[in-house]
Amino acid sequence: MRILSIVILFSIFFLIDASAYGGKDYGWYTEGDYVPTTRVKVVVRNTLEFDRTDCPVIISRRDMPLPNISDHWVTVVDPALPPDPEPSEDEIRKVGGWKTRAETNGHYLFYQLDDLDRDGVWDELYFVIDIKAGETKTVYLYIQPPAKTWLRGLYEHYTHAIVGNYERNFIPWWESKLMGWKLAYPTDVDMFGKREPIFVTSEECINNWAGYNRPYEYGIDILMVADTFGAGGLCLFEEPALPDSVSRPRFSPYRKEGQFSSTRYARDVIVNGPLRSIVRVHTMNWRSGKGMYELEQHYTAYKNKSYSTCKAEFLKFLPEESETAFGCGIREIMNEYTSWQQGGTVISLGKNVIIESPSPDEIGEEKIRTVLDFEGIALVVKDRCNPEYRHITSYGGNHTFYIPVNEQSSFEYLFAGAWSEGIENTTPEEFKNYVIKAAQEFNNPLDISGFSVETK
Repeated sequence: MRILSIVILFSIFFLIDASAYGGKDYGWYTEGDYVPTTRVKVVVRNTLEFDRTDCPVIISRRDMPLPNISDHWVTVVDPALPPDPEPSEDEIRKVGGWKTRAETNGHYLFYQLDDLDRDGVWDELYFVIDIKAGETKTVYLYIQPPAKTWLRGLYEHYTHAIVGNYERNFIPWWESKLMGWKLAYPTDVDMFGKREPIFVTSEECINNWAGYNRPYEYGIDILMVADTFGAGGLCLFEEPALPDSVSRPRFSPYRKEGQFSSTRYARDVIVNGPLRSIVRVHTMNWRSGKGMYELEQHYTAYKNKSYSTCKAEFLKFLPEESETAFGCGIREIMNEYTSWQQGGTVISLGKNVIIESPSPDEIGEEKIRTVLDFEGIALVVKDRCNPEYRHITSYGGNHTFYIPVNEQSSFEYLFAGAWSEGIENTTPEEFKNYVIKAAQEFNNPLDISGFSVETK
């Protein structure tokens, strides 16, 4: 009765005529004997002039009209998709009782109810949709405790993340099936390429494969990080008179003095699939010589994307210089022949790139693993962060952005990669077009017009 009362109460406050937000009303979804009686109508709009696939929809708990729900109380449905038919007996025997039964009025979508701050209560409902240019689309969130202790429908994972002891160090990995990243260096991202759409990280961690000595189909490490910003690293601009000077967590004046004095890092997996995976790095005791800092970075891998994102949030920001600013960057790709920069986006392109093992015990041609016709990396800082491009020659040469400090003490950036032996974006032109489109999507998430609770 209490749940029913809550539903009725929210229905009074949130029931809105469909015409107020656009979108379309559809019949009620069912799946086998699952016949829900409460749903939340969500209307989303693509404000961009091109179709978007596997486009994230993020609904915060504070915006949800029915926030007091458990993980398995939700079924996300796209009513415009064709429903699954009743499976055959052979299909049921193969999968077991978890095989979905016949659907009506749409098809269910994979989703995640993610607890980002690890307090036991969900923070974000996350799912992805395909949506056409300028389209307004209706999605339903069916809310109902299951009659059984389990629900039908097994979700294939499209992303993966792990933290493991690797090369006598604790290293985080996160990956989609197209591209992968790891932090062999604490705040400067390393990148590995995929030749097949398969996950690498568990095998590499469990077996401690060297990134340059994996089985062929698992791809290879394709970026030399060393002292550079790698595929994505962060910094501070602490000296306004020296624009080429940057401060970085792993290059503090105390870096050779042990963990009591030097910068420290804690790493853990916050979310592991199916549609996005998130690794958190907590950087502590960063004493640059010109300030004292502490921050968290959340690195995310996305379904069917060749990019990752990072949200950096400073928990302690005590600079000695009032004009200290945030920053992030990527290295100049090995054998860079050109770069492209516009606004908050920069792309570094290399050709005839030699991928060789960094092992000091290998010499000459035995170090070479492959020679790439093309390799590219890119960085996008959100427009709202007001990024200013700066090329710096220090630390091996890097493309960076100067980011003014803001009230939130945070900034967000996207980093992408591609190579000629990869699954997609195997030419410079394809990769540039991909990054430009990804930058627009990054800066223009779907517009969520409103919610309405419906009951029957």
